[in-house]
Amino acid sequence: MRCSETLSYFTCGRRRNRVCVDSTSKPSNSWSRSISRARLSSFPDLEGILYLKQEDKKVWRPRYFLLRASGLYYVPKGKTKCSANLACFVRFDKLDVYNAKNYKQKYRAPTDFCFILKHPCIQKESNYIKFLCCDE
Repeated sequence: MRCSETLSYFTCGRRRNRVCVDSTSKPSNSWSRSISRARLSSFPDLEGILYLKQEDKKVWRPRYFLLRASGLYYVPKGKTKCSANLACFVRFDKLDVYNAKNYKQKYRAPTDFCFILKHPCIQKESNYIKFLCCDE
């Protein structure tokens, strides 16, 4: 999963008046018009490997994640990638997303593209604060 894809996914979801498709391209037929309408009404599922920082450890483990409109889901260790095995990681009902800087140096993160998921009511570090990294 690329950080730029994730960022545009969150940005379009927060602002209802923004259009997620390129408005300069004109649909050439009815099929492409219906595809354009479908893009405006729903978001695609994004999937890929994210690195998850283990709680109370300095280890970052790669996990297969799926980003949906309702939340972020992952495949537990030893399971296959089918939708029946997905476990809910976080829901987007009430969630703050933070961009992290210098995590590669400070927390030995595998990449420079780190972000933090936290509930707004949680103030100090706990098991409910999630640290994630992506490749790009």
